[in-house]
Amino acid sequence: MLYLVEGLNCAGKTYWINKQPDGAYLHTPYLNPKNWNVDNLPSYISHMSQIDFLLGAYYAIVNMYNDNNFKRLNVYWDRTWISAFVYGSLTKDCFRLLVSEHGKFIHDVRVIYINTPINICLKRLNELRSEDTRYNNYELSAIEDDWIAVKNNFINAFAIMKSVGFHEDNFVEVSGE
Repeated sequence: MLYLVEGLNCAGKTYWINKQPDGAYLHTPYLNPKNWNVDNLPSYISHMSQIDFLLGAYYAIVNMYNDNNFKRLNVYWDRTWISAFVYGSLTKDCFRLLVSEHGKFIHDVRVIYINTPINICLKRLNELRSEDTRYNNYELSAIEDDWIAVKNNFINAFAIMKSVGFHEDNFVEVSGE
């Protein structure tokens, strides 16, 4: 089974994945161009468009999973192409293309949405920032309305997925409190 684990920043995605009894963990935060240090990109990437790179990388992961050797594993993917769309790195057309690619093996896909209240996510982020300076670079607002907008983007993304062929049973909501 391929589990696409999503939720707001600091919702508890990695914590939830770590509690699973078996499987492989796939974490792809650096596929998001917002996390790239453009000055240090290899020349072959700087000559590509970001969208071409993203689509190629996500398409490769989908096909890797679709290989029969990987279908025997539970794969927990943290920060998928759904997040890339939600946070503005993928266009709606690209998002639909990736939805249709995953739709080819829809019975093997579950979207796990870690639904954590925004105030808890903000509290966790502030705690992380005080413990680890890497989290100071997160381009996150402390304004609750901005977080509500991101949460609404997830709802919109899931609606698009359902309109293209995903079913209600492909989605599981988990409390992140």
